[in-house]
Amino acid sequence: MPNSRAAPPPRQPERPEADAPPRRARRKEARPGELLDAALSLFVEKGFAATRVEEVAARAGVSKGTLFLYFSSKEELFKALVRHTISGRFTEWNEELKHFSGSSAELVRYCMHSWWERIGMTKAAGISKLVRHLS
Repeated sequence: MPNSRAAPPPRQPERPEADAPPRRARRKEARPGELLDAALSLFVEKGFAATRVEEVAARAGVSKGTLFLYFSSKEELFKALVRHTISGRFTEWNEELKHFSGSSAELVRYCMHSWWERIGMTKAAGISKLVRHLS
């Protein structure tokens, strides 16, 4: 007697959500941030002058040409890094300070504590060491 069970249909591979961008597009959107992270690490480790753009690109996992698609020079990369890690926080801090209702001493403590949490205890604190070497 032949087997009465029919073979199950082949399993279809799971398909990503139709709304999700393709993998390469997601990577492309993340590249500026990856480049900035790599630059911050290398600038703090080696210094601005000693860091080559090839090293930044390699650490970010891209080619030197790709880095230059996003930043026209090492100087522009550094400026973008400062905007991203430090100056971008000012708007956020200003909004918080508009609504601050404590004393002057509490305000100063709050500002110093906020600075420490957002910059001082992060890699971004290393940028301040680089400033004296930039001219």
